[in-house]
Amino acid sequence: MFILLITLMSAIGANAQEAYACYTPSNTTLTFYYDSQRDSREGTTYDLNTGSAFPGWVRDDTNTNVTQVIFHSSFANVQPTSTYAWFRGMENLQSFNDMNYLNTSEVTNMEDMFFNCACLTSLDLSSFNTYKVTNMDAMFMWNRQLKTIYVGSGWNTDAVTKSDNMFFECKILVGGKGTTYIYTNPKDKTYAHIDGGSSNPGYFSEKPNEAYACYTSGNTTLTFYYDNQRNSRPGTTYDLNTGATDTGWDTDGTKSYVTKVVFDPSFAEVRPTTTYRWFYQMTNLESIEGICYLNTSEVTNMFGMFAVCKKLTVLDLSSFNTAQVTDMGAMFWKCSELQTIYVGEGWSIAAVTGSSRMFEDCTKLKGGQGTKYSSSHVEKPYAHIDGGPCYPGYFTARNIGITTRIENGQRESVKGQSEEWFTIDGQKLSGKPTKKGVYIYNGRAVVL
Repeated sequence: MFILLITLMSAIGANAQEAYACYTPSNTTLTFYYDSQRDSREGTTYDLNTGSAFPGWVRDDTNTNVTQVIFHSSFANVQPTSTYAWFRGMENLQSFNDMNYLNTSEVTNMEDMFFNCACLTSLDLSSFNTYKVTNMDAMFMWNRQLKTIYVGSGWNTDAVTKSDNMFFECKILVGGKGTTYIYTNPKDKTYAHIDGGSSNPGYFSEKPNEAYACYTSGNTTLTFYYDNQRNSRPGTTYDLNTGATDTGWDTDGTKSYVTKVVFDPSFAEVRPTTTYRWFYQMTNLESIEGICYLNTSEVTNMFGMFAVCKKLTVLDLSSFNTAQVTDMGAMFWKCSELQTIYVGEGWSIAAVTGSSRMFEDCTKLKGGQGTKYSSSHVEKPYAHIDGGPCYPGYFTARNIGITTRIENGQRESVKGQSEEWFTIDGQKLSGKPTKKGVYIYNGRAVVL
């Protein structure tokens, strides 16, 4: 029993989590972790410092080699009380990654934190909480290339009693309203706030809005935002992709866990030019909320957008404007449970030149007038509101208050009805069309 107890205690000790930093010489990166993997890390590992003691990577001059600092997601569970000299003398430091995983809510000492980071041109501290910080001496001293410092609502200097030389020699630093560094200005905390212009000059800037997606594992939701809160979001955040490049949530495998997609109202301000494979292979996706906040008016590429979304049964794309889209290839490919696709007056396939396999294997899909899926029709000719036997399509009308139908297979009389004409794919016309075809008039499909 004694031997068993010792074995168990050793196992528990071996698996104990701890906060530490690891320098990897092969990529000159200093990474902060909180886990039980320290012994297996490649490179040199360091305990975190306390109080006003220099960290190990400063004492052994490793700091001068560091080109990148990374905060691993596990580090979000750490609440250090000191960040004294953490990045001091990192003359070759180019960037910070995932600074939002540094929880500063208990930090009291930030002295020398960014002292002489000679290559940095901007700092994003928008996730910082500095309410308990008392010491900011020389925090940004000798940062001669530093032009912009972003802070957020958590930035506060009320408790700061020491801030000598905080901005000494930050010669090109500019606040958000244009306040420039002047040698005769106070170099302490006096200017350590968001720039208020001439009435309240400061050296900091409010972070501009940006478009991004955030995956939250607790509710398996991918949410799209446009704001300046990215660094404070719990979960993993991603830049939006461009062109025909894969999304971050695709390449890291997160897509397979997503059960819900949400578009925040703020996202309505974004004008993406691609939605290439945004929801590709989200095999567990069950719902999409707020898709009306996705403005597609500038999108040109929708290739594979909903491909292999095996659990979706209904898609409401009635807010989509597809006038600029040229590629709809595999857009709904292998959406095996998909039964209904709603579109509205903004839907157009006029510019589409690529639609290969657009509807392939959407075996349960049915248009608003009863047109059923056929493996012989899987490209753009059926990518319109269903007009029945005379003009079959896979979509159902919504948002323009119409029910497309042709009674008894005959042409509808239009005499005495309102002059509201639409193309079959929902484009409103200025009056009665002159070309032959199928149109929507007074809520019904009309053959001219």
